[in-house]
Amino acid sequence: MAPQRWFPAIHARSPVFLSGRYDAWMIFDYAVGKTVLSDLRFSRDRSNWERPGEQRAVERWPLTEVLRRESPFVNQAKHRANRAMYSGAFKPSAIRRMEHIILGVIEEYCAPLRSAREVDLVALLASIPNTVISRVVGIAPEAQAEARFKDAASQFLLASSPFGSDANRDLAEQGTGY
Repeated sequence: MAPQRWFPAIHARSPVFLSGRYDAWMIFDYAVGKTVLSDLRFSRDRSNWERPGEQRAVERWPLTEVLRRESPFVNQAKHRANRAMYSGAFKPSAIRRMEHIILGVIEEYCAPLRSAREVDLVALLASIPNTVISRVVGIAPEAQAEARFKDAASQFLLASSPFGSDANRDLAEQGTGY
């Protein structure tokens, strides 16, 4: 379905609206988008726009709030420094040492593609990165710890993203029960 056919109706109704589904402002106008991106009142840092009486984000979500402030979406200098620090782990020689792990996980997850008539590729492939990480750090594939690690990592990454919902942040702060 081509989304372009919906744009005239969106522009006629309002080029800006708060999406309850995504817990985010949707902006469908270039001039408005440019203004929003250059105005600190529209910062991802919720302390710039919380309403009086609400619990401050840093009090409600102490862990994910710090991570959001250090996020590459917000702090590009920190992102460059982290990237330089970790770049050695992703050099071709380092990746070659992990190649058997990476290929094993890809083979495991892609095996259903050989016989299935229909496959949800997003659901199938979404777990590959966290599975590779869990195996590289030594979590056994058959261990319940791997499932817990992948679940917690997904919740944590979603919550620390500037786009994660309040419910995701609450789950991550509670440790998702682990």
